[in-house]
Amino acid sequence: MMEDIYHNYCISSDKLPAVARFLTIYIEEAHASDEWWLPDSPEAQVGGKAYIRKHRSLEERLVAAKSFVNDFKFPIEVVCDSFENEVWSYFECWPERLYIIQYGHIVYQGGKGPFNYKLAEVKDWLSDKFGPRGDPIARR
Repeated sequence: MMEDIYHNYCISSDKLPAVARFLTIYIEEAHASDEWWLPDSPEAQVGGKAYIRKHRSLEERLVAAKSFVNDFKFPIEVVCDSFENEVWSYFECWPERLYIIQYGHIVYQGGKGPFNYKLAEVKDWLSDKFGPRGDPIARR
């Protein structure tokens, strides 16, 4: 779903210009194998794509973010929070949260994920501001 929104609003086509920029900020690992591990997930097993230990340095966080991008072929730009978790603290975004920032101001603040993570609200905002693009998305 995120990829559909990304392709419709962030990539220029011969008919429509890009009107948004998506940025993912990799923060503290939500399901670190040595903390809150998900043993039922095949990818969270030793050797799996999502088997990640709690970061003990900024370098480990950067490696984890790069692995995430490569392993999951994530098309959206990814940066890392500082090791002091400044973004996490300021935006109260653990484990995940959606924001729209326009001209330096927060114009949309989504609920805390995973249960209040509503991509349909982001698409609605973009559609209201820039016009509908792409197919309708399912609401949850």
